[in-house]
Amino acid sequence: KKISLETLKYAALAAWFLALYFVLAKYVYLAQPFWSGFIWTKLGSLLAGIVFLILFWKEIKKEVSQNFKTTKKSSLATAVFFFFNQLNGAAANVLQNWAIALAPLALVAIVSALQGAQYVFLLIFTIFISLKFPQILKEEISRSILIQKIAAILLIGGGLAILALK
Repeated sequence: KKISLETLKYAALAAWFLALYFVLAKYVYLAQPFWSGFIWTKLGSLLAGIVFLILFWKEIKKEVSQNFKTTKKSSLATAVFFFFNQLNGAAANVLQNWAIALAPLALVAIVSALQGAQYVFLLIFTIFISLKFPQILKEEISRSILIQKIAAILLIGGGLAILALK
């Protein structure tokens, strides 16, 4: 609804952990071949996820139970869309890790910043699916919302440009 200081703290913490993951993953790829390094980074991520799950179990359980109560039954089209989205996400994750493995250590920040490009594609896919398949995804598309989303994408692109020029 509104951005609060607490929300910004969580976003900054998440960004810090993501940056830490990219740097540590690069060190793993320097010491291991790609596939074994990929498996080790995913196992490490799983363990970190379990730690956070244990630490925040009560809040997570409450949030998940509320979401199950408000979730409607899904259609076959929604299930197909969900699995297609998961397949694309998995492929993107493998390719991003491959880019980290190939990039020199100094350019890992640019690889991670390029993740911001996903928002351009997300906006395009969201508009397309919302207009063509409103039974799968209903997204409010108004002029003010599009301007806001495009401005956010331009800010991400500007941050990437600043990072690339340094």
